[in-house]
Amino acid sequence: MVSSLCSIYQVPFSREAVKSILFGLVGGLNSATVACTVLGSVARFVPMMWFSASVVTLPLVAAASTYAVGKVFIMHFEAGGTVLTFDHLKMREYFKSFYQEGLSMAQARAKVGK
Repeated sequence: MVSSLCSIYQVPFSREAVKSILFGLVGGLNSATVACTVLGSVARFVPMMWFSASVVTLPLVAAASTYAVGKVFIMHFEAGGTVLTFDHLKMREYFKSFYQEGLSMAQARAKVGK
């Protein structure tokens, strides 16, 4: 996705730089969010818990994370930034906010699908 955004905004793409940025952004999520992700991963190994926790939690976390990554990169590129000038520490609060927004949207869509 970030590669596609780089193409759209005509910004040079660096796989290694993006990896570093993503680790920095995701590392800024609070422990409760990380715990939900870990719980979803661990739940795969517990019968019956896998279905209820992993199948529901992991897609929501993935959707919210993807939404937040896209939003912060769009915001950065529209301000004239590049991958190499991206400061994950400055963008961390925006990322958290977009993550919550994305999580709310994903949960709303999941409820509609029931």
